[in-house]
Amino acid sequence: MADILREWFDSLYVVTLKDMGDGTHAPVLYIGGAAAAALGLTDAQLRATAVPVSGPLTDAEIRATALPVSGPLTDAQLRAVAVPVSGTVAATGPLTDVQLRAVAVPVSGPLTDVQLRAVAVPVSGPLTDTELRATPVPASIDQTTPGTTNKVVADVPTATPTTYNVTCTVADTEYSQALPANCRKFEFQCRTENIVRYAFATGKVATPTAPYHTLKAGDYYYSPDLNQAAAPSTLYVASPTAGVVAEILCWV
Repeated sequence: MADILREWFDSLYVVTLKDMGDGTHAPVLYIGGAAAAALGLTDAQLRATAVPVSGPLTDAEIRATALPVSGPLTDAQLRAVAVPVSGTVAATGPLTDVQLRAVAVPVSGPLTDVQLRAVAVPVSGPLTDTELRATPVPASIDQTTPGTTNKVVADVPTATPTTYNVTCTVADTEYSQALPANCRKFEFQCRTENIVRYAFATGKVATPTAPYHTLKAGDYYYSPDLNQAAAPSTLYVASPTAGVVAEILCWV
């Protein structure tokens, strides 16, 4: 009999009046077990009242249920809260040119000379004319000692002539004359109308041995502009005729 009553009560509900203890009565609805299960709360009913949660959620509790996220986060949202990162991220292989160029890397301020020289930058292939002309390259000339350090002679008037007379006493014999320091130009001739062989290296004119030059009878030799500095050249002369004189005029 008790089992029958329990089964009957589980499937039904009972309405009765409850004494509230203050002289009043309130209707009370008693629902049996099976009937209560059939009257499950809807999603709207569950959400109608906020359920307070105290204390921080553990990592396991946070990970227990996936939280859907819709839409991409803005830059401001990403930067709003710092996200700690621990551990290391393994990277294999060098980045390709395409990967390096995929995202612009901002650089602020000019690089110093030390920073520019810290890493060698490989350059392949010759520069084109356009690339060479894109940026002016400063050039300077060492003016410490004009005519010596820079091999540039100032365009000033020649002022001091120096004359030498070299007598070829013996025929086919070499004679020499060192030109003066800082000689800018020289000229010479044979005093008489005779042939004179000349060279700027020894051992060429006594017994004619190439290379040497021949100043023909009645001819005159003029040198180009020179920059002899402190180590001038030496003129070597000889003649097939004994006793001829080579007249040399130098300008410094």
